[in-house]
Parts: sequence; structure tokens; C-alpha cells
Amino acid sequence: MKILMRFLLALVPIAVLLLIVTTNVRVATNSIALYNLLFDRYNVAEGTGILAADLPDVGREFQDYFGNDVELLQVNAQVFGVEQQLLSDKEVIHMADVKQVINLTFRLQEGAGIFLLAMMLGAVAVYRRGALWEISGWVQWGALIAILFVLVVGFISLVAFGPLFTAFHQLAFTNDFWLLDPRTDYLLKLFPFGFWRDMTLLIGLATLLEGVVLFLVGRRLTRQDRRDSQASFASN
Repeated sequence: MKILMRFLLALVPIAVLLLIVTTNVRVATNSIALYNLLFDRYNVAEGTGILAADLPDVGREFQDYFGNDVELLQVNAQVFGVEQQLLSDKEVIHMADVKQVINLTFRLQEGAGIFLLAMMLGAVAVYRRGALWEISGWVQWGALIAILFVLVVGFISLVAFGPLFTAFHQLAFTNDFWLLDPRTDYLLKLFPFGFWRDMTLLIGLATLLEGVVLFLVGRRLTRQDRRDSQASFASN
């Protein structure tokens, strides 16, 4: 029983890291405002021949696909005024693979949240008045791990995002359908390399800021709990 508890406690900071990162990934994945910002930044309308006014609708089709039960994505849009299917068979299959990865990320977020909630309720039941001290410690350790994770991955992204991007695809996918041609494949025209680099950096920045805030909140909770304990002890 003690071994199980130690194992669960060791997972808490990791769960905090997972919850922060996967939540930011989920927000970014579903943010049409972010898509539009990056579409504009990388001149996607000019590169694809799709009107800038139509790009938000195209972006929403991708976002809707990640949340629905449709197996294969079909996206139609006017390219230089001619209605056409944007994705080739290879791209459609790759998007099905991407959907699996995205859904796994969302399930990790939900699982981490449920696990942390259960652990906090357990801490309240076991430690009672000392629960705040215990939980604040978890928050601080999780925040520190998140900060360290972002600093390491962020540094690698800044100096070698290309190899990191390639390594991710090699690990995440069991086929080579992600090897597309930017001259002909609309997935790369819509979502160029810089799109993913900027999104990754924004997710990292959000995670870093949230990690710092959580660490400061954890420290404040720890100090508050210490003061409350001292006051309680003095009154007795």
C-alpha cells in the first residue's frame, strides 16, 4: 500500500505538467483567432489561392474534424475562384493519423485533471488541516517541472526546431504520409513550417508563464498554511 501511495505521489507533479501542456495544446488547437493570426502572418491566402475571407471557414473545418466522429476529412474551398477538394488521399490519411494524436492529447488532459482532482480529495481526507500544505507542495513541484520542461524544449526549438519537428513525426506516426510536398500539398500550404514553429513557441510561452504563476501561488499557499498553523499553535 505504501509503495502504491509513493508511486501515485510521484505521478502528481508529472500530472500537473501534463495538465498544463495539454490544456494549452487544446486551447491552441481550437483557437480560430490563432489560426487566423498565423494564416495572415505566413500569407496563406496568397500561397493557396484561397480568399482570406474564406480561410477562417477552412480552419474551422479542421477544428471541427478533431471533435467529431468523421473518420476522413474532406475540405472544399475555392482556389483562385474554382471550387475543389483541397486534400489528396495521402493528406486525408495523414489527417486521420493526426486526429488520433490530437484525441490522445485531449484524453491525457482529461485523465490528468481527473487524477489530480482525486489526489486533492484524497489529501483532504487523509491530511485534513495539513491538506493545503501537501497540495501546495505538489503545485510547486509540478510548476518547477513545467518550467524546466519548457526551458529545455524551448531552447531546442529555437536552435533546432526542424530536427525536433521531424523527430516528433517519426515518433508519433507509423507511416511516412506526413512527408508532403509544399509545392503541391495543401496541408503544407495551409499550415507551413513557420505556422507550427510559432504555435509551438506560443504554447511553450503560455506553459512557462503558467508554471511561474502556479509556483508563486504554491509558495503563497505554503506560507499561508505555515502562518495558520503557527497561529493555531499559539492560541492553544
